[in-house]
Parts: sequence; C-alpha cells; structure tokens
Amino acid sequence: LQIGASPQCIIRNLRIYDINPNLVEAGDGITLQESKHIWLDHLRLEQISDGYVDIGSGTSVLDDYITLSYVHFNGRTAYLCGGHHNFVNFVDNGHVTYHHNWFDNGGGRNPKIGNPSSQVHLFNNYWLNISYFCLTTQTDSQARVESNYFENALRPHWRQLDGNGTAAIAIDNGNTYTGTSNGNTNRDVGGSVFSVPYQYTKQSAADARDAVKKCAGPQPIR
Repeated sequence: LQIGASPQCIIRNLRIYDINPNLVEAGDGITLQESKHIWLDHLRLEQISDGYVDIGSGTSVLDDYITLSYVHFNGRTAYLCGGHHNFVNFVDNGHVTYHHNWFDNGGGRNPKIGNPSSQVHLFNNYWLNISYFCLTTQTDSQARVESNYFENALRPHWRQLDGNGTAAIAIDNGNTYTGTSNGNTNRDVGGSVFSVPYQYTKQSAADARDAVKKCAGPQPIR
C-alpha cells in the first residue's frame, strides 16, 4: 500500500503478506512519504521483501501525526540467514506514536529512527526474539520509551551517535527486560528528548505484553 503524501487515512484489520519475500528490496508492505494524520491499527505484516512499514522520505517535509497500534510485525522468514527479517520498520523525519505493537522474531529496524526532526514515542509495545536490534536512534532523532516489554531481544534501545552525539533516548522506569534482554549492553539512554504533547494511559509492561499477544493483528468485527 503506497500511502504517499495522503492525509487522514485509517488502515486496519488487514493481513499484508507474500510481497516478493525471496527477493531483496522488492516492495514494502506500507509506505508513507510526507503523510499526515495516519492510523495503522490491528494489522499483521509478514513475508515482505523490504520494509513492513516504512515512514518518511528523508525530505524536509515531516510525516506527522502517525500512530501504529496493535500491529503484529512477524519477522520470521525462510529466505534470510537466521530466519529473521532485517528491514522491518523505519521512521525518517517523522512524528510517530507506537503503542501495543508486537515486534516478533525480527532482525533489525524494529524500528530504526533516523534523520533530523524525528520524534518517536513508544509505550506498551512487546519485542520478542530480536536478533540484531530493537529500536535505534540516529542523527538528531529522539525516542521516548515507556513501559515496554523486551524478551530475548538484543540491543533493546540503541543510541547510534554521530560525531556530535546528537541522537537521544529517554527511558522511564516501567520497561521490563527478560532473557537475553536483561543486562544487554545496548540499553542506552541520554540526550534531550521531547515532551509528549498529548494525554495517554499506560499499562504495566507485563499487562501490555499480555494484551499485545491476545489482540495484535486483525480481529473479528463484533
């Protein structure tokens, strides 16, 4: 789905899969470029060649007011060494909120946050069996990470500094780390981070994990 610069879109309750999974960089699941007011909700994405959800074009125009909720990123693949997809999700020059998403058996980019002006708020998400890195911030980007659950996930929050040391991550005390996530060397924190401009209610990390396992992905309409 090429959303491009479209505004005011809701995409929910879909499974998107089998997009050239045996090829390299042969199609995204969902692509946003300079879009605003987008809600991606209750999706399951798997067996996709390139990005499952890629946000931003690297231009000076923000992707703004973007929310992902209850999305199941299934990173399992038979076409890459180790069986984990490496290009799950990125944000370039975007303001994005992630809550109650399941990053499941991915490699890297869960998500990668890069380029100036990116501000990403992640709360109540679940990372399981991540083989390379969960989330990372790069040049001038910022992430606020709250009450998430990291299980057997390498590099839970990785601050990749440029020469000026400008990437930033703020962590609250509600995150949970189990298995190989516990004591992992890349649980970085530092730098100046934005204040969240809206009201929201957080669950505990354990309650959020249970809700994500039960409810992420497409759900029957009642």
